[in-house]
Amino acid sequence: RGNANNNGAHLYVENNSLLTAINNTCMWQGIEVWGRNTLVNDDVQQGVLTMTDSEVSFAHNAIYVGRQTGTTNHSAYAGGLIEVITRNTFRDNNVSIRFPLSYFYNRLFRISDNTFICQLPLRDPIYNQQRSQFFIDINRDASFPYNVSSYTGIYLNHFLNTPTNWLNRTCAIRVFASRSIPIIENEYDDVDRGIMFVGNGTGN
Repeated sequence: RGNANNNGAHLYVENNSLLTAINNTCMWQGIEVWGRNTLVNDDVQQGVLTMTDSEVSFAHNAIYVGRQTGTTNHSAYAGGLIEVITRNTFRDNNVSIRFPLSYFYNRLFRISDNTFICQLPLRDPIYNQQRSQFFIDINRDASFPYNVSSYTGIYLNHFLNTPTNWLNRTCAIRVFASRSIPIIENEYDDVDRGIMFVGNGTGN
């Protein structure tokens, strides 16, 4: 995380790292990437996550771009940068990558060449045997510039779900936003919905 006096941290998850729950009966909170919503994304005070050749499994939110306390999202901590690239696996998380309250400017995020898998019911009893909710969720309060850079986007990922049943309604990508986001050459297998765009109710 970053603040007014210190540079933001840069977390590297790489070299076949496995981030998962401690046993077979629980889930964990996942990684939080804190930023500062008053600064552009490539400012040195933003938190950064770079992830390659690794796995995150059995998390409520495997990657959460912001800060959360219980069900409260802290908008002041939005703006962190994530680079989730090259042979990562997200397995049986409720949400794999979530942007809850993010105010993006020029350099946003890159999610490419990863595998997202939903195979089992979620472990935590609060989910009542349901499966992953979303693989990538860009929530309604995210705001994007008109001139999104070529750096940003969701490319060449594989979204894999077990065959659909009444408890298995996984959506690969949900976007609440009023700007365009590049979503290119991804593969969707047995997901309930591949891409769900939701407008803001004002004509966008």
